[in-house]
Amino acid sequence: MEIKPFENKYCGYLRDESRKVGFADFIAFPECAAELSEALRFAAERNLNVTVQGARTGFSGGAVPNGGLIISTEKMDRILGVTGTDCGFALNERGGNGIRENCGEKNVCGYVLRAQAGVTLKRIEEFLKKPKTTDGKDADFRGGEYALAPNPTEKNATAGGLFACGAVGLNFLRKGDFAKHIASVKIADACGNTRIINDENEIARLCGAAGKDLETCGVPERNAARGGAGTFCEIKPNLSENGEDVCGAIRQNTVQNGEFSKYAAAEFELRLTRKDIVFWGAVCFFDSEKSAFDFTDALMKRRGGNAGGADLLAALAFFGAETLRLIRGAQTVNSALKVLPEVPDAAKAAVYFELSGMDAEKTEEALFAAADLFEDCGGGETWAAEGEENLQKFRDMCHAATEAVNGLDERERKKCLYGYVDEDGAIISPGRDACVVRRLNGR
Repeated sequence: MEIKPFENKYCGYLRDESRKVGFADFIAFPECAAELSEALRFAAERNLNVTVQGARTGFSGGAVPNGGLIISTEKMDRILGVTGTDCGFALNERGGNGIRENCGEKNVCGYVLRAQAGVTLKRIEEFLKKPKTTDGKDADFRGGEYALAPNPTEKNATAGGLFACGAVGLNFLRKGDFAKHIASVKIADACGNTRIINDENEIARLCGAAGKDLETCGVPERNAARGGAGTFCEIKPNLSENGEDVCGAIRQNTVQNGEFSKYAAAEFELRLTRKDIVFWGAVCFFDSEKSAFDFTDALMKRRGGNAGGADLLAALAFFGAETLRLIRGAQTVNSALKVLPEVPDAAKAAVYFELSGMDAEKTEEALFAAADLFEDCGGGETWAAEGEENLQKFRDMCHAATEAVNGLDERERKKCLYGYVDEDGAIISPGRDACVVRRLNGR
């Protein structure tokens, strides 16, 4: 692999969706874990800053370089196959905490998808739709029946990027964040070593660590590491009695013995879940944010108190008045939004929810119950659709809201209420802030 001096022809690698622009001295395009280690070693020997990049779709500026070496993972884009596991697992359907259970219930899947860090969600989805996406012992695996559950709306994002920022998706409420679906991650270091981490607590601690403040982690500025598509960390080995190195504590961007050790994510094993077969979605408009909050809270209370609705509410997103104003403007230029009716002028808030399951009758019952709650809360116009493909226009609306809100400066962004609702009733803003922007009534 050639590590190249940075030239103007690579200027696209100086920015991401945050609209910030950086600078760099070198750039590398590794194709495997060994070449990723080689690039990290090159930077370590020269005491260079390092920025790992994927598709540069983030809003936080994590992929914007601050001098030194850019490592682009765009050529680490191989899907390595689907592998069966010894036992299935299921997400706890009562919450987004992603508790894994070994059991024989429906939606249990014993498959993991192996992929390099530069693979995009779009590629993964296309791969899983193929009639047969198997290797070796997995002849029973049928394409089209399984999915990577978190469902972030940015389909051009890479697996490494989702890992680095600790991404959530539209189905965060029911399926948890990206970390909950990682069975293992292969980490490459600057010494040519690789380490496979499969402890879910360690994965959860490492996932999203690239977003931490470098100063609070004690990293010298000259050794600052940034994570657009891979997370840098120091792994402190935990030696067993016979000296065998086992999975140790992971700390993002820390210093040990005065030296900074660089690591980056190279490959993943991603847990797959069986897809639901019945889908309903609706965008519900209200003449006040209070009414929309009441409706959202009512949906959440029904989810927690009624077994028939608890495992069917798959997604919940909230749009405030300023966010709806941005969407109205985007409808004139965004082709994905032109298929939707115009956002009602009188609407001051909106709620998008999805219901999905394996039983059509139960899913429709949950839909009718949601319609009654909508009427009780004084709802106005509603857009509804059945079938996963027909819900894409609503998911595009959610993604457009994320892009529009994160494209504003900080002062204007604070005026815009938008986010996904988690199991605790907190509205989480996706994108550069990634914080709780509001809690529902009584929570």
